[in-house]
Amino acid sequence: MKVLFVSSANINEGKQSILVLNQGESLSNIGVNISYFPLLGKGILGYISNIKKIKKIVSDQQIDIIHAHYGICGIVSFFAKGKAKLIVSFMGTDIIGDVCLKTKDKILDNLIVKTTKWFAYYKFDHVIVKSSTMIPYLKKGKNYTILPNGINFSKFYPIDKQEARIKLGLDLTKKIVLFASDPSRLEKNYKLAKEATDLLDNVDLLVVFNISQDTLNLYYNAADVCLLTSLHEGSPNFIKETLAANRVVISTDVGDVKKNIQNAKNCYITPFDALKLSLIISEALNFEKSNGREVISHLEESKIAMKINSIYSSLISK
Repeated sequence: MKVLFVSSANINEGKQSILVLNQGESLSNIGVNISYFPLLGKGILGYISNIKKIKKIVSDQQIDIIHAHYGICGIVSFFAKGKAKLIVSFMGTDIIGDVCLKTKDKILDNLIVKTTKWFAYYKFDHVIVKSSTMIPYLKKGKNYTILPNGINFSKFYPIDKQEARIKLGLDLTKKIVLFASDPSRLEKNYKLAKEATDLLDNVDLLVVFNISQDTLNLYYNAADVCLLTSLHEGSPNFIKETLAANRVVISTDVGDVKKNIQNAKNCYITPFDALKLSLIISEALNFEKSNGREVISHLEESKIAMKINSIYSSLISK
């Protein structure tokens, strides 16, 4: 079985995102033949320019399945797939829409979302969504699977907090709340995190993003609390990665977060209120760790890879 991963590489210097590469590696590890097509080009014409290139790869390599990540990549792949089956993984905003866009940009965004939904129902062979919260945005009767991204437990794991801070050169005595997203991304809602921590004494809000996974794991373990304040998410890897490291986690109720942390000790769901969040942080600072790794053991990436492979096999058999 030969599978071609198609995903945008516009913001990663011509490379697929680490999430896509990790999923491909997990499938390769169980014997699936994975190749990659980094989709480059801005705007509609930029995306369309990739169709001929994908079509040639599908033909030359005799690709059985195209697995596109993100809705627009799925639409491009549809026009290039030939006889190959097409699976599309939706990430969230591609079928929900971007709630943070300005009014003038929402018209185009709504059009793209509607077009993507139409292709999802009528043209894609199978759809994967990251959480059940995305299902209402699909037409009833569509053949879909709810399947979050898997987590590599060998990359995200518990480390002694003091040891992690020493390696990172962080203060050993301060209370640290970690915010692991780009504050300029409005949907990540940095404002709420800042307002809440500003209400607390002797608490530092530490922001990190665009760093290696090894370094990220050190920051997870160095923090007293790992915080997510997003306005919307599908199935945030931040939550699953921090749980795999047995960290204390606080998050807004987005995507599948509540499902993933409901049985984890010392983890909290917060409302979109700075004062209430500050009180939750104060309580959470009393705890050293959670039992998150045990709670999300079913999301270890090799187990997710087996489920994806079963979808591939089902499509091929049809």
